[in-house]
Amino acid sequence: MKATYKKPLATFIGILVLFILVTVMAGCGKKPMASDVTIKENTTKEQNTSSTNTTVNGAVNDTLTIGTGIVKTGNPDCDTLCQQEVDRLFSELEFAKSSGQNSYGIMYDKYNKLLKMYANLAETKNQTVDVEKIKEVTAYYNITTTKYITKTPAFMRYSAYFGWAMALIVIYWIYTKIKTWRAGRTT
Repeated sequence: MKATYKKPLATFIGILVLFILVTVMAGCGKKPMASDVTIKENTTKEQNTSSTNTTVNGAVNDTLTIGTGIVKTGNPDCDTLCQQEVDRLFSELEFAKSSGQNSYGIMYDKYNKLLKMYANLAETKNQTVDVEKIKEVTAYYNITTTKYITKTPAFMRYSAYFGWAMALIVIYWIYTKIKTWRAGRTT
């Protein structure tokens, strides 16, 4: 003989109540938490301040002229020979150097008996830069504190007690249904 259920709606409601009870009991097992989150902030800024100081020196054109004089010994032949040797020596001193706009040198003018020294220097610039650095640091960090609520509210405790009692009743009801179903099957 085949077993048939006479009350399928009652079985469906019983399973639904059992599912709701298990869900309620699982929810009662967790401790509620409260957490506070504090965000702290620091800022970072970097700033460079510079000042430039420029000194300009003007161009220099300088000439120095020295007269060498004429050799006079009292002997005209000796004077001529000595003067020729002096002119030759001063002519060997002549030189000139130049670099960019700068030049200097020594020249001997044997007709006027003059030794000339000259220097032509271009303008110069001296530049100094003073740099001041200002640095401001920013940091972001979170401080999280979690507080556990140790006392469960009364409505949750009583709901849990009710859930356990209903679970025991449903288990007993299922046990009796299975027992009567087995007893009906064996006869």
